[in-house]
Amino acid sequence: MREELNRPLNWRTLTVAFLIWAAHFAVSYAAELILPGNPAVRWIALAAALAAFAAVALCWRRLEPQGSPVVKLALAIASMAIAYQTLPALIG
Repeated sequence: MREELNRPLNWRTLTVAFLIWAAHFAVSYAAELILPGNPAVRWIALAAALAAFAAVALCWRRLEPQGSPVVKLALAIASMAIAYQTLPALIG
């Protein structure tokens, strides 16, 4: 497993997965701070979530078929966190 994580593609993908999550949070939170109570915030959060899911899917596609399980776990965690952070904006 150590050899798998030493590859640059794996480290970049691991880092990008959490950067995508952070960017999604920043956009959604900024929209709520700038436009509090505005219905447009829901659409902004939904658009940010769709863009983040597309970026995560692109990262997953770039992985090698025998990619590192740690990197796949990081992408899965980022995806679940994006979905979890989008729910409050969509529900209420």
